[in-house]
Amino acid sequence: MVKPTALLQDEIVVEHVILDSPSLIIEQSLSGSNLSVVLGNIKRTTAPKEEPEKKEPEPAEPKAEKTFRIKLLHIKGAEVTFASVLTGSQPIKVPLPEIRRENISNADGTGMQLAQIVEEVLVEMMQTGLTEGKGKVPMDVLNDVRGDLDDLAPELAGTVSDQAEELLEKTTGALKGLFKKE
Repeated sequence: MVKPTALLQDEIVVEHVILDSPSLIIEQSLSGSNLSVVLGNIKRTTAPKEEPEKKEPEPAEPKAEKTFRIKLLHIKGAEVTFASVLTGSQPIKVPLPEIRRENISNADGTGMQLAQIVEEVLVEMMQTGLTEGKGKVPMDVLNDVRGDLDDLAPELAGTVSDQAEELLEKTTGALKGLFKKE
């Protein structure tokens, strides 16, 4: 939902976005995943572009690119499908719980490019899919996808690594408890 007059501004404030039943398919092969391709393409569109030197004078005011701030993003009925040689011929579908994010914008509160917002939504769905996929999807597949995600979205690497480290500590503690001498 957006106010019609807001469409005339350089920064568009969107009150509420509902994504109903989006589906994300992550295909893993020996050469990598489609995740690498998609997030890599998004990164290229949001990276500053180097322009060759022009001999023509630049216009007085460059055309501003529209940016967006979303007050509430609600994703419901989503699923992530993991397909890999490790999952056999059957891809594994993982339903996601509802995802709600408030105030999607840059750290300083300014609007984001549309490609950046798409990246945030995809990464949020992937992270949730990795969490929800534990016990359903082979660990090797989850680890490969997590590695791709860490490489392509380094700002999230700390969060994912912290969660993995916490899980490892819990598992190690449980195993030590099994082998205690009484």
